[in-house]
Amino acid sequence: MGVADFGTKGGQQEAAVKKRDGVTEYACHYNDPVGLYLHVVPEKGRSVPSMVAEAKKECTAPPTLLPGLGEAAWYCENEDSYVSTLVYKRGHGQIRIALVYLIGKTRADVYKTMAERLAQRL
Repeated sequence: MGVADFGTKGGQQEAAVKKRDGVTEYACHYNDPVGLYLHVVPEKGRSVPSMVAEAKKECTAPPTLLPGLGEAAWYCENEDSYVSTLVYKRGHGQIRIALVYLIGKTRADVYKTMAERLAQRL
């Protein structure tokens, strides 16, 4: 775990691993709440479609779907000018969810590339 300063705000910080209700949460914050989040969920008793439907409620506009990446992938605008990119992927009896949460918009190809990289590594 290390800290690196970016600009004048808080910098980058790896968060402590959290475990609750069978879910393991990893996070790396960049000027919180901007960051990368990874949740590892046991597949038993959970449904990717229901998890996806719940996550999409955070979008303030319809998400842009990214077909062919894991079980589901998209990016969308959230409150306060944030944009989230999510990828869901199954493996080893787990559902792995990667979320990148950034402030401000950029080109669509950037979100797609980010999702591709996340899907490759999950």
